[in-house]
Amino acid sequence: MVDEPVWSAEDWQAYFDERAGIREKDGVMTKVMAEAMAFGEVVNLYMETNDVTRSTAVHDLRRKLGVNP
Repeated sequence: MVDEPVWSAEDWQAYFDERAGIREKDGVMTKVMAEAMAFGEVVNLYMETNDVTRSTAVHDLRRKLGVNP
């Protein structure tokens, strides 16, 4: 069995930026809305790939992405 690579804080930031950018560029969302939706998407992926609860994922990602509570 091959272990999957672990994402760094920079990887999570890049994924977040990409997801938010797509929504904002499409012109259907403001930057704030796009970032909120992207954060939710990143939380879901983090939960799946790290087998953690939502609260743990939110806490970890706030730290990794430099988002203040």
